Amino acid sequence: MKYLFIACLAVLAGASILTALWLPESRSSVPVLYWVTDANPARQDQINIFKQWMKKHGYPTIDLRVDTANNDQSKKIIQGVSGVAGDIWDLYSNGETQYYYEIGLLRDITDVAKRMGFDPSHTWKAAEPELMALTHDGRLRQFSFPDNATSVMYLINRQTFRDHHQPLPPKQWTMDEFERRGREYVKVTNKGLPSRRYFFADSVDLMTWRRSSGVGDFNETLTRCTLDDPRFAQILKRWKTWMEVDHIIPSSADLAAMSAVGGYGGTSPQKFNSGEFAMIQAGRYLLIQMRQFDAERRKKGLPLLDMTTADPPYEEFANANFVTRSAAVYIGSHHPDLATYFLSYLASEEYNMQIVRDADSLPPNPVYTHTEAYLHPPDHPNEWDVHEGFAKIAESIAIGNSYSPFVLRQVYRRELDEATQEFLTGRITAEQAVRQLANRLNQEIDRTLVENPELRPLYDQLVKDQQTIDTLRANGKKVPLSLIRDPFHRAYYQFKELAQ
Repeated sequence: MKYLFIACLAVLAGASILTALWLPESRSSVPVLYWVTDANPARQDQINIFKQWMKKHGYPTIDLRVDTANNDQSKKIIQGVSGVAGDIWDLYSNGETQYYYEIGLLRDITDVAKRMGFDPSHTWKAAEPELMALTHDGRLRQFSFPDNATSVMYLINRQTFRDHHQPLPPKQWTMDEFERRGREYVKVTNKGLPSRRYFFADSVDLMTWRRSSGVGDFNETLTRCTLDDPRFAQILKRWKTWMEVDHIIPSSADLAAMSAVGGYGGTSPQKFNSGEFAMIQAGRYLLIQMRQFDAERRKKGLPLLDMTTADPPYEEFANANFVTRSAAVYIGSHHPDLATYFLSYLASEEYNMQIVRDADSLPPNPVYTHTEAYLHPPDHPNEWDVHEGFAKIAESIAIGNSYSPFVLRQVYRRELDEATQEFLTGRITAEQAVRQLANRLNQEIDRTLVENPELRPLYDQLVKDQQTIDTLRANGKKVPLSLIRDPFHRAYYQFKELAQ
């Protein structure tokens, strides 16, 4: 047995040596960095521009390579704690920045970002919740910078409205107007058909809707869930009516029926292209697919898509959802200082203009959305009434997501999906759904504090801040904005003139 153990050890040692010899770093004369991201064809072009940018500024020569095989959370965690993960990670708007900070896998880039020009002042104001993490000592620190950004609004097929002799939606509108126009639209367009084929929109965003009514996911300090609000229950009821009674937007049954009919299946963009959906919720990135549709239309001799946009409808407080894909530096990187050059590159004109040309959402720096190349791309004149809308709402009414350091975003999404599905299927009422959702998320907060006692001092301080806020509100006084940690509440308090 002893000799078998020695033999196995020798084989493993030999394998380790051979693996090390075959690593790209061993065969490269320059440092090799790995960018853990998605399999987008644009990545190679972005790498080539990065190398040119590095050379232009006299920065060190780096070999940057894409790693698409490990771009999911479980692999990042396993490799991260093992010390073998890629150098640069793309993070997505799912609370990943806060989560990876909590488990110690990201480098704090606050100071280097200010020095190298990629701090939050160089990107969208609404991006802050995606780039920053609330540390255990109560500070907001930067851990990532956007690769791109997305504000969500309605993309409108003008030809579809013309075909059915229906008026175009206004740029800004209320929920009541959305409902009125939607009811009339589906009544006219589906008249005489054996089954429903046309819908006013593909969906509505519940978070934007409830925020427009003054309902946030959490309280001002992110210490308790506040979704057990009667206003949210009313929104759920109206949402269900729009699907199952008015058919303004499709229900699950409607989508299944459409897919069962030959020629009418496909995704929301395809239904938008065919005219079955007059509008779809979209970020600017969907123009990539619209350009593919236009290429097919040219081949068939059909007119190009005629598009415009409309802001998300609202109750009293106009707002829009805002998300990012952002890059962070792995704390175990062998070349952390070199990796920060890539984040600085994301703030550069060269990179931003590449995003402008490809329509891969919004560029990281809003400055470049005011260029003629962004507003009026010469090869796509049918998009000229589209691009400005996405940038305008990102600068004016967009708000980032609310991330509590005491609840994993995955848990939040799971509980939200479960509660809404139970309501839609009739298993529970709307009132029961919102109570269940808030109770379970608050139980999760309590569980987190038990399992992670190092979070208790931060939580206790935030609870004190919440008590101060509640006292000021009860006495009719304005609240210092510095006490409000939730991005929705910060925007809403300013809208209502409740903050100072």
